[in-house]
Formats: sequence, structure tokens, C-alpha cells
Amino acid sequence: MKTKLLLCLATAILAIHTPTVRAGEKSLESCMETMNKSYKAIKKQYADPAQKASTLELIAKLKSAAEASADFKPEMAAEMDPEKRTKFLTDYHAAIQELVKQVESLEKAVQEGRTKDCEKWLTEINESKISGHSEFMEKN
Repeated sequence: MKTKLLLCLATAILAIHTPTVRAGEKSLESCMETMNKSYKAIKKQYADPAQKASTLELIAKLKSAAEASADFKPEMAAEMDPEKRTKFLTDYHAAIQELVKQVESLEKAVQEGRTKDCEKWLTEINESKISGHSEFMEKN
């Protein structure tokens, strides 16, 4: 009886602490690298109508990596007391959700050929990156 209980408890703990990884990402770092590479490539080519399909593929990668990043916890969360950690993670997930909305808006602007709107959304995505890193990464 005790063995079954311990086995169930261990399984539950692993289920809670093992992230469900989307997009084949293995870590928060790999999500961020994918987002960064995709963002830079999009920025170089979004205005070229001949590269619209490629740009939309890059946006899909960016979005997928952003969504996958919600499955991981920033390293500094581990060092926080439980109350602060809960708020921190809630804020982190809200920031990721906002980033995903921005990427979806960028995608729509690219689909519709609205270059000025693309510039606006790329700027907002970059500002989200800067504020997110400031808020959710440890300062070295």
C-alpha cells in the first residue's frame, strides 16, 4: 500500500515539474534563441513581397517558440519565496501571452501587406523583449 502511494506521489510530482514542451524546444534558452533568430530574419525581409511566404514561416516559428516558452520557468523563479514566485510566474505568463498576441498581429499585417503596421508590431515585439528580459532575467 505504501509503495503504491509513494509511486503515485512521485508520478504526480514529476507531472507537475516536467514541462510539456511544444515546438520541440528543450529549454527556455532554446525558445529564446529561436525567437531571436526568427525576429532578426523577419526584420530583414518583411517588406519584400517576394519573401512573404518565408516571412510567414518565420513568424510561425517565432509564435511557436513564444508559446513553448510559457512551458518553462525563468531561472530566478526558483530562488523566490512561494508568494513572490506565484506573482512572478503569473506576470511572466501574462507577458508571454501579450507577446503571442503581438506576433499574431504581425502575422496578419504581413498577410495583408501592411508594411507600416509590420514596423509597428516589430517595434512592439522588440520592446516586449527588452522589458521581459529586464523583468524576468537575473542581472549579471
